[in-house]
Amino acid sequence: MLKKLFYLILSVGILTFMLPNNLQAQSNVLNLQYTIYSQNPDIQSFKNEVDDGGFFSDVYEYEFEQKDIKQKTQLNNGLYRYVIETSDEDANYNGNVLNVNFTEPKLGRKQGKITIINGQKYLQLEFREKILKKYAIKFQDAAGKELQFTASSISLKLADNKSINLQQKNKMYYLYREKEYTDQGDFLPLADLNLLSKQIVEISGRQYILEKTVLDDDVYTFTLKLAEKAEREIKISFDMSLPYTISDGDELELLMPDGTVNKVKLSAFNGRGEADYNYKLLTIKEGAIKLKELPRSLRSYYGIIKQEFDPKTETLRVKLGKRIGIVVLQPQADVNYNNWIPKSIISGVALNLADEKGNIIQSGQKRVNMYGWEANDVFVSQAGTYWIQITAINGRNDLDITRKYQLQIKENGRPYLQTYNGQEYALANPLGAEDGTIADDNSYTINLLGSKTLYYILPGHKAEFAKNVVDKTNNQLLQTQQVKNGDTVTFNLKMLIPSDHNILLHSGKYAKLGNKNDLSFADNLDPRLRFVEGSLHLTVNGQPTDDFIATYNAQKHAIVLQDKSKTYTADFDFNNNIKLPPKATLELSFTTKVNWTSNSPKGNIINELAGEKVILKPVKDIKVQKIWQNSEGDNISALLKAVNVRLYQDGQKTDKTYELTELNHWQITVTDLPIYSSLDQHKISYELKEEYDDNAYQVIYNKKDDKVTIINKLKEKKPQPTKSEKNKLTEIPDNPLPSTKITKKIVAKTGERHSNTKAGGFCCLLLAVATVFGRKQVFTKTDY
Repeated sequence: MLKKLFYLILSVGILTFMLPNNLQAQSNVLNLQYTIYSQNPDIQSFKNEVDDGGFFSDVYEYEFEQKDIKQKTQLNNGLYRYVIETSDEDANYNGNVLNVNFTEPKLGRKQGKITIINGQKYLQLEFREKILKKYAIKFQDAAGKELQFTASSISLKLADNKSINLQQKNKMYYLYREKEYTDQGDFLPLADLNLLSKQIVEISGRQYILEKTVLDDDVYTFTLKLAEKAEREIKISFDMSLPYTISDGDELELLMPDGTVNKVKLSAFNGRGEADYNYKLLTIKEGAIKLKELPRSLRSYYGIIKQEFDPKTETLRVKLGKRIGIVVLQPQADVNYNNWIPKSIISGVALNLADEKGNIIQSGQKRVNMYGWEANDVFVSQAGTYWIQITAINGRNDLDITRKYQLQIKENGRPYLQTYNGQEYALANPLGAEDGTIADDNSYTINLLGSKTLYYILPGHKAEFAKNVVDKTNNQLLQTQQVKNGDTVTFNLKMLIPSDHNILLHSGKYAKLGNKNDLSFADNLDPRLRFVEGSLHLTVNGQPTDDFIATYNAQKHAIVLQDKSKTYTADFDFNNNIKLPPKATLELSFTTKVNWTSNSPKGNIINELAGEKVILKPVKDIKVQKIWQNSEGDNISALLKAVNVRLYQDGQKTDKTYELTELNHWQITVTDLPIYSSLDQHKISYELKEEYDDNAYQVIYNKKDDKVTIINKLKEKKPQPTKSEKNKLTEIPDNPLPSTKITKKIVAKTGERHSNTKAGGFCCLLLAVATVFGRKQVFTKTDY
């Protein structure tokens, strides 16, 4: 026997060593799901490359075989939709954004984000084969005579400032346009080409005017007219309802229809409304004229909101707007009056200008100002109230940009910028633009405000949240926990308060740190959670605090945190730095009691705050009792020493069995059964059926709430079984079912990935045990 035991241990050790790593430890499974549209009717395999975009990242190649194609659907117009699925059980990518490049078939490259669905990682992307439509191009003059050209390509401008190229092949010109299609394969109508009308087209060194474009039977016909020069009387009209000034002799640059620049002189203007100038210019007979840029005297303080050329009156109308330059700052460390601006400039934000009702009317224009700072400009043409909206770009999401910034333009043209957090206003500009002693009411200082004297916005960083439940057994912090009706659940919220707790610079004299109510929030609770009075506990850096107040609002069924932080001030001093407070950790905990009824909401209990989600999964216990009865219905002694019962879930047999014996008094409790499905949150039905089968007995199942009573009742009186029969156990089949496997092929370019060959090792292990002990074993079909 000892010898057999030695060989058994040796076999287990060898087989364990041979097991893939993904069986010895929990694997990092990534489910890959792609939907592909293609004109190829018979794709046998797919290949794509995946990387996480890092500089030293590996690029892995996945091969999808025929069995990975879960669905193939024939669509309209010769298109096919393929749905392919597989999983990578060792997907050790950095981050959750991956680059996917289909190399076969060639479907291009896309970036996808890993999503979590019911605790599983998924990368889901759609690829569409690009289908191009070819159009022939014909050129003609106004009389319909065909024009022949030899240039290898001809460029045309679109109305949105983009351009297209017409390519020559075999003395013909062609245009290729992409055809978009629906999920059913129906081609969408092509949008109009939307060429810029009356544009100048240069072909082989000569200039033509594009008069007309016609599409007929997949042929574009362009009517061209040779551009001729003549003297034209042009009127330039500036207009703004705010006061503005033009210096005498200032130079204006006009962009002519043929692409040349014509310079003219301006006379002085000081006022509001229209300022008109007339010129005679030698240029081509037709085509629009526009400003290349504003003259120097206007350029620093004003911008072009709109310019429009009227060919009937030969008038260029230019709508001016006061230039409001804005710099977004974020001090990263202690700063002083001399260096806080250059040390605090940040990028990754854009500005929009909205009207008083919040409708966006203009996007800010990014520029680098004369000091080398990154600024954004908006242009306002008339007095009124506006709002500046900050948006994050280039993946910048660490700033709190919820605050509103109100811009007021007075009738005299003076701008004011102040912040508003929903309760109070504070000036956003630190250089005292509202102070009359600093900025007098004359045209020079009013022009200066908002442009060379920039306005500064200082949004703070977002607070960092972490929300968990506390495990009662070991005090670990978890984001998912099983709960039963009546359980108590303690939540723990940690908030890392940034050092720049919404800085506001005010009047050029001091900095205000900690504007009130910036970090207030309400944590709404699920109706199935009852708040336990007196359980709220709040600290900052481990100590009690007066800067925040936490309460339970019974009417809203929410935990409310109010930011009551004080306002601190620090004088701007040329020698002393403005001190930024260190980051602080706020910790809030509270206890709830789980209580659900038949009228309660269904599904998991989810508690979410600031993107942090805690999931409580309702579970229950089922009590099982077995009773033996004679044919009269009287309870009798057990006829067997043990009987197994099997768990069924939604009518399907599971692999979970439980043993009822004399030792456990024929009673067991099946614990921690999920009440709702993790897939679709439907309520799961459970059954427990005994595995012992004898025609002499009638099996009766009595169910009440979460208790099952199994009665074995004799159909008729029979002799008591012998001792050997009493010890009889369920028979084990002689012929085991074969083990099966499904293998996903994953080929690594720069490193090996594990193949998913799982079943073989286990089958060998079971065979070894069977050989040593010479007993029958049950082999179940395993599907990997």
